[in-house]
Amino acid sequence: MVLTIDIGNTTIGIGIFSENILCSYEKISSTEVLTHSAYIKKLKNIFETQGLSVASLEGSIISSVVPGITPIFQRALDEWSEKPVLVLSHEMKLGIEMKVERPEKVGCDRIADAVAAAMEYSLPLITIDMGTATTINVVDEQHNFRGGIIMPGVGTANQALLGKTAQLSGGDMDMPTHTIGINTEECITSGMIYGNACAIDGLIARINEELGSACTVIATGGYAKTVIPYCKTNIILDEHLLMKGLKILFHINK
Repeated sequence: MVLTIDIGNTTIGIGIFSENILCSYEKISSTEVLTHSAYIKKLKNIFETQGLSVASLEGSIISSVVPGITPIFQRALDEWSEKPVLVLSHEMKLGIEMKVERPEKVGCDRIADAVAAAMEYSLPLITIDMGTATTINVVDEQHNFRGGIIMPGVGTANQALLGKTAQLSGGDMDMPTHTIGINTEECITSGMIYGNACAIDGLIARINEELGSACTVIATGGYAKTVIPYCKTNIILDEHLLMKGLKILFHINK
């Protein structure tokens, strides 16, 4: 078994792979930094609930965009599992070439998404990860990571809008059947969902034009299921793309 850890700005995703099957996936909050002992307790609870033994672990791999949590979680894994713990970086064997100005500045989550997509889908391709931020990556036909786009996530933008406009109340995420909202809540929800869907469609079109070929497009992340069905582009939903990338990276770097 391989333990895959994705430390994001809002949550920590914890995946357990048996061979190529993701047999368990849990999320815990990352907004409050815990002690390494507290993280050990959470890991133990997950394994006990799933009826799994830590002795069966081959090792673990961490992707993190929160530097303050990374060493604490790494220590927790070291003490609890006593198995190899890898921390994803651009210096690993990736299976793709990082053709950007400063590869060390590319988020580990973006690398993991791109690695998994390049392994499983036809090139060239675009990955869209819709979390706290919406990150878009491009991998060309030669397995080159060409860079991408970062924009505010759906929830992040919505919270910023509501925080700056005293007379607006929150949309309820129940999609109206029409684009033109007939009340404030529908207006906000339509803007949030249709606005992001149109942005994604438009950016995909611009990337395809820039590359000179049509890309396979894969979407993942917490807001993907909410927004992607309203896109006009053909987009594949892959809920656990990042976890798959971490599993692949563990095996080629162990």
